[in-house]
Amino acid sequence: MHVNAGEDVFCVAGTTWGKLWFSSLGPIAAQARGEKGIALMIVPTKVLVEQQADVASRRGLRARAINQDTVRNARLVGRDLFKELEHGDDIRMAVMTPSMLNESDMKTLLRALNLSIPCAGCPLMKHT
Repeated sequence: MHVNAGEDVFCVAGTTWGKLWFSSLGPIAAQARGEKGIALMIVPTKVLVEQQADVASRRGLRARAINQDTVRNARLVGRDLFKELEHGDDIRMAVMTPSMLNESDMKTLLRALNLSIPCAGCPLMKHT
């Protein structure tokens, strides 16, 4: 399959056809190839954040649901979800709503990874 070879794949699927399952395929394939890095999954609602982080975790990825509640709850027990995402020798997945991209901790993480969001609605950009 093209995904397993690290090739780009374009998918068109209707409602209930498994688009959300398909979206974790790339990071899973990258992990199987021994790659490391962070996959960002942006979904429209907090409910989908929780669902997709759970699905990705069950598929073997170190996935984190990133929203105001999970960030706050992690801090209450001395954890920093952003640092957990930044460090590791595996594929880490951050599942979040678009609003989390404007949070200062997320901006700090993106800068540490040499990424930025140039404007609202623009794709992530890698600095060279």
